[in-house]
Amino acid sequence: MFIRSTIVSGAALVACANVFAQGTVQIYGVLDTFAGQIKNTTATGSVTTNVVNSGGLTTSFWGVRGTEDLGGGYKAVFALESFVRVDTGATGRNDTDPLFARAAFVGIDSPYGQLTMGRMPTPYALATTNFTPFVGATGISPIFANAFKNNVLGDTRMNNSIKYQSPRMNGFEADLQHSLGQEEPSGVNYKRDVATDGALRYSNQQLALVVATRQINLNTANDGHKQGVWMVGGSYDFGVAKLTAQYHKVRETYQNSALNADRKVTELGVAVPVGSGAILAEYATMRANDRVATTIDRRKSFAFGYDYNLSKRTDLYAMYYADKLYSPDSKQATTAFGIRHRF
Repeated sequence: MFIRSTIVSGAALVACANVFAQGTVQIYGVLDTFAGQIKNTTATGSVTTNVVNSGGLTTSFWGVRGTEDLGGGYKAVFALESFVRVDTGATGRNDTDPLFARAAFVGIDSPYGQLTMGRMPTPYALATTNFTPFVGATGISPIFANAFKNNVLGDTRMNNSIKYQSPRMNGFEADLQHSLGQEEPSGVNYKRDVATDGALRYSNQQLALVVATRQINLNTANDGHKQGVWMVGGSYDFGVAKLTAQYHKVRETYQNSALNADRKVTELGVAVPVGSGAILAEYATMRANDRVATTIDRRKSFAFGYDYNLSKRTDLYAMYYADKLYSPDSKQATTAFGIRHRF
């Protein structure tokens, strides 16, 4: 009996070892929170609020991802990622986000690239948030405010989508993603949120370049609303400083041409290594050309501060962020002292 039990136990251990050898599962994420002040100013006056908020430099999230070796260079891959508001413990970036709003996908990775299906970050959003000193930032980020707040429409993630990511070849790599949108077969919102995103990147040790585009159908009540955007971005690391620059062009059209709009966004940024961290600074501006009096004509945003690395996974930061809108006029100023931990 003892011998039989030993054999069975040994076989179970071998089986478990084989399973773990073929596949891996990892829990990971980023927790980012800050304390500070937010001052909002409009034509009627100013209001200052003391806050503890989540997501100063990185929108906090946790996730689980895994792979299974299928042989021949092929792997099954999956990920589930959930935003979390560290200041309250609530899920999502806001109350409307689903549980796995950051990502939920499954697919195949191969020597010829990766093909996945589900809800995933878009190539356009990644091109925008990666080519900036505030990499991945949305809360304290001039380029994110100017590109995605009341400008480039659609989420930074796409539902019901298929995505292809090419392997890296001679410094080049490409992403292409298509979303079936809300999958409306007919009706007044036909093709709502059907979109195609794409990006082509090049990088070597010092230089990185990107070009990206988004085409999205925003049809609501048969208004014919569509948007086409493209951007170019780049960075160069001089060692003593890393410079970034971006340019975005947005074209928005409706069945009623009086609502059509054109917008342009420019960005300049720098990261200067100092001690165990870096000084970060960025300026971005948006100019609009339309005939709608209620929409803003211009936006200017600026941020600077110091990010200090306590370790490879934990950093402290002190940042100032100013965001100003014109016609109608309003502005917001944020002072933030935060901590970010990666796990």
